[in-house]
Amino acid sequence: LQFGRAETAGYFCETQSEYAWLFKLLIETAHQSKIIFISRETIAELPPTITCEIILDGLTADVAVELLTSFNLIATIEELTELAQRYQGHPEALQLVASLIRDDSEYQGNVSKFLQDRDWLLTRSIESMLDETIARLSDIERTCLSRISVYQTAEYPLNFAGIAAQMPEVSKYELKENIILALKRRQLLYYDCQRSSYQLHPLVREKGDRLLNQNPENFRTAHRQAYRYLIGIPLKPESEWQDIEDIKPLTRAHYHACQAGDLDAAATAISGVDEYLKEWNYPEQICSHPQLALLADAENFQEDVSQDSNI
Repeated sequence: LQFGRAETAGYFCETQSEYAWLFKLLIETAHQSKIIFISRETIAELPPTITCEIILDGLTADVAVELLTSFNLIATIEELTELAQRYQGHPEALQLVASLIRDDSEYQGNVSKFLQDRDWLLTRSIESMLDETIARLSDIERTCLSRISVYQTAEYPLNFAGIAAQMPEVSKYELKENIILALKRRQLLYYDCQRSSYQLHPLVREKGDRLLNQNPENFRTAHRQAYRYLIGIPLKPESEWQDIEDIKPLTRAHYHACQAGDLDAAATAISGVDEYLKEWNYPEQICSHPQLALLADAENFQEDVSQDSNI
């Protein structure tokens, strides 16, 4: 499939025209066969009227634990379950992590030591696997992916407006019809209907964060753009506030301002709600400067969130 341009994501390369010809022949020729085609990316040239795309989910907790057990690791069921949940049941990631724990002399098969040792998800082998997909992105796709990685969607849903706030240099049409569509076709971004939110797999989000942190100014800019987006979200009338969720845009704006190092903006974001935060036992939200909690965000994902195991 083509790479390097958002608008051609999912289309066959000109040098691989025989694949396009084969699928065209299968579509136009009468037959009773059903063809199963496995790909890391959505094939854009297949007509949706006669084809069906099925996303390969991550393993369930029980199946993931069974997979990890086959590596003869030193662990309780609870520790294996925690390891499986960290990686959202991603089978290849779990196999790579289990092999590391088993073979590395530092861990000697001890899962507990591995869990305590790391507050990040990407091992070198997993990152190398993910780099194969990242290398296929255009510059604008990579920019979008890295910028939206600052959003913690377990805390507040990410809609199109939130993504658009991070990409002011392109039109909304270009963003929606090319960039976002390309990231979705490459299985790096998906939309969760239950949460009404765009989502990044925790592994993808952590990779996006690493890309963003390569340039400190880009990191600050992304958080400032997130701040401006969130601070502008209308709230319910104050008389209707009942809990932290009613003012969540302000607490998230405060977080992003802290990350950007804009302490005055952080104070402004919660200047009118600090008493509510104390009342609701959320004093840690006030004037705190938390680091980007990638692992915590991963653990907050529901176990039943559908994931593409071919990332």
